[in-house]
Amino acid sequence: MKVAGVDLAGSLGRDTGICLLEGKRITRWAVVHTDAEILVFLREKKLRLVAIDAPLHLPPGRKRIEDRNGDALDAVSGAIAIPYPA
Repeated sequence: MKVAGVDLAGSLGRDTGICLLEGKRITRWAVVHTDAEILVFLREKKLRLVAIDAPLHLPPGRKRIEDRNGDALDAVSGAIAIPYPA
């Protein structure tokens, strides 16, 4: 089974870690900085699951989660965003 894990940065200027696991082996990993790079990594991999670890607070200067334009989570097929209560 193929799964991916994404440790999503709180802002576009910081590192986001991403890896692909097949069974119990890490078969590919990367450090990315943009939503487009996340999507390139995830697309066409026939993944069973994508686990996303996202910050539970906003970095300084951001007032709303929507301030991150083009959020990659929206583009992953079947993804469900569960907002953290404010």
